Amino acid sequence: MNHIKKFNEMKRFTKEGKNIITRNNEMNVIAYQIPNNDDFILGRTSDRKWVVQTSDGVMLYSTNEMEEIYILDLIESDLERLTWSA
Repeated sequence: MNHIKKFNEMKRFTKEGKNIITRNNEMNVIAYQIPNNDDFILGRTSDRKWVVQTSDGVMLYSTNEMEEIYILDLIESDLERLTWSA
């Protein structure tokens, strides 16, 4: 157990300058496919932006942008699982 404790107490960077992924990096993996589209809603940020996987990469959109771009009614949508913790 001493070895695990020492590893967890290490700085975020190794000697080679590479990042170490910890539980602080853990994310929810629930996603919703947007109807009539190949894009996926992956979650929400702490500042209430929608995280969307698109063909151009991961994008952040406001609720108004989401409703306009994807013609969505987010109020009536069943997206409560996006707020569940992993």
